[in-house]
Amino acid sequence: MSFPTKENITAIRHSRVAVLFSALLIAASVGCKGSPINPASWGQQQQQPAVKALTLQEVNSGVMGFADTFTMRISQACDEVELEYGKGDPGVRRWAQATKIGQAFAAMDIATGPNPEINLLDMVAMVTLKREAVQEYDIPVVLKGKGKEVIDHAYQRSYDEVWALADRDLNDEQLKELRDLIDQWRKDNPKQYYVGFVRLEDFSSFKKWQESPHKAAPGSLFSLLYIDPLAGLDPVAQELRGFQDLTSRMLFILQRLPIIMQWQMRREIDAALSNESVTQFVTETGNFSAATAKFADAVAAYPDQFKRDTQDMVKQLQAAITAERVGMFDEANKTLTNQREAMFKSLDDQTTKLGQVVDKIDKAIASLDQAGTSINDSTTKTVTVAETSTRSLLNHAFLLAVALIVIILAAMLTYRATSRRMSQVRGAETV
Repeated sequence: MSFPTKENITAIRHSRVAVLFSALLIAASVGCKGSPINPASWGQQQQQPAVKALTLQEVNSGVMGFADTFTMRISQACDEVELEYGKGDPGVRRWAQATKIGQAFAAMDIATGPNPEINLLDMVAMVTLKREAVQEYDIPVVLKGKGKEVIDHAYQRSYDEVWALADRDLNDEQLKELRDLIDQWRKDNPKQYYVGFVRLEDFSSFKKWQESPHKAAPGSLFSLLYIDPLAGLDPVAQELRGFQDLTSRMLFILQRLPIIMQWQMRREIDAALSNESVTQFVTETGNFSAATAKFADAVAAYPDQFKRDTQDMVKQLQAAITAERVGMFDEANKTLTNQREAMFKSLDDQTTKLGQVVDKIDKAIASLDQAGTSINDSTTKTVTVAETSTRSLLNHAFLLAVALIVIILAAMLTYRATSRRMSQVRGAETV
């Protein structure tokens, strides 16, 4: 996933008004911003300028030409990666679009600086740092190795060309000093991979040199910062030359900015269309459109369909009523016949059962007569037996009572005699 970086902070304008406004702001800032060196000190170290193979105009032309070549080369590489891998990987697509726009803005920002020598140094530093960042981070981490050959080739070729341009303008000591400065910045910022807008003034060595610029050795890399592009011209010519340079930089920006803004607008549109909510809305809109079309077709066919449905319904209703009427009559006849037969059968059963009941009643009456006679005989016998039993019981009880009285009297007499004898025995013992 790519995050907003310093390389694409300025790539946020979305309309033609914003394009013109941005162009005017950039042109004004380019015309107003100066060298990181105080202009009053430009002439201090010009007594021993370094021997160069290129004039300032040639350096400026070379940097601007390289900026265009670099922008088109990186843009083409990003487009190839996006076309081959971006359809199935939104992360690759976002990286390709952001890199193309960010590198274009970075190259244009450097090429339109007021000092061609500083522009060249900044361009060399930016391309070198970006090449290393792409190899160490973008390709293995963001792209997962996709498009490695295309991206590597584009940055390697740009790296070779910009250092070749620097080799035409700087001597060996200055080239070595520039390489050392870039290497030192990488050591100071080992995890910094967004380097599109890193400039010479961001280097720690440059900041130290700013504190004591008089210590810069003649012919060193920093001595180039003292070169006045308008040295040797009278004030009027300087103003005219400055205006021409400003116009040239403004035209350079205005000619290229619309293309970059088109890329930016395309990126924003692609990001909007790739948004999950937008995709879902488009899908639902398509479904709604299809449903609306089906509804319109249904409404157009409704009169004929209603007529056919009504006719079919009437026919079905008539058939159902006829079938129901016939079935109702048949069912009523069957029900009446069954009820009549069941009623007659029930009457026959009840008559038979009634005859059986009458026979049972007659038999019961006869049984009752016989039972009455038997009861009378039994009663008479029972009374006789009872009287006999009662008389026998009373006689037996009387005999038992007499025997009991006799036994009691005998016991009493025996007790008295025993008591008298025992009294006599005790009296004799006492004497």
